[in-house]
Amino acid sequence: MTSEFDYFPPLETERLILRQLLSEDTDFVFHHFGDPAVTQYLLDEPSVTEYSQAEEIVQFYANPDRATHNRWILIRKSDQQPIGTVGYYK
Repeated sequence: MTSEFDYFPPLETERLILRQLLSEDTDFVFHHFGDPAVTQYLLDEPSVTEYSQAEEIVQFYANPDRATHNRWILIRKSDQQPIGTVGYYK
């Protein structure tokens, strides 16, 4: 059986860890995607204004659609803090 991690495995650089969004990332997603400076260039969605919207984002990316989309959270290795996200859309 294939899991979403087979399609989008965690990635690592010298300074960053890129991994699948998890439910524990919901607070970060809420603040990150609620920041107009972050969302001003996103063409698909307006800023997040309710916590339930952040929960929906995390849930959506927790079950990627057969390798057509994904969003990794970027974790800074030096202090294990999330600093952003990056997405893939086929």
